[in-house]
Amino acid sequence: MDVSSLLLGLFGIIVSVVTFIFTYKQTIGARVERAKNVVNEVNKILYRNLILEKFIPTLEELNRILSSKILEHKIKESDLPAEIDFLNTLYTRLVEDELIDIRRKNKLILKIDEKIKTEIKKLLSEEPVEEKKEKEETFFFITALISIFVGMLSFLIPLYNFKIPSFDINKV
Repeated sequence: MDVSSLLLGLFGIIVSVVTFIFTYKQTIGARVERAKNVVNEVNKILYRNLILEKFIPTLEELNRILSSKILEHKIKESDLPAEIDFLNTLYTRLVEDELIDIRRKNKLILKIDEKIKTEIKKLLSEEPVEEKKEKEETFFFITALISIFVGMLSFLIPLYNFKIPSFDINKV
């Protein structure tokens, strides 16, 4: 076995694994960006509805909004924060806003605070639902192992001397 062919094979395996990892990270990065855009869109929707219509959605209504955004932007539900976090962000954004009249702001803050407390009570009274186990890490490792195995096979198969058994006519 030639040392240069061995090094070339190992180099091929390393390049295939590094290429896989790089493209996988790019794919995940794009999905994370889309998730950030969804969070910003939903926060804008909620704040606009709060200021213009004094409407604060329940977690069920917020879940409907998020479900449609998940389908629209092709992301996973696990990429987004919990629904209650959107209400907390709405509260924080309202507190930070300096342009709203203080009386109106206080009324809205109390309304949001009350909504958050009732929604938390609902969440605590409901039975806990098991969340789906995240399969990304498993998928990543299995795919990496497969790419290493294929790289090793593509290196080792040409080195193996295949001998086809045949009968020797002269010995019979």
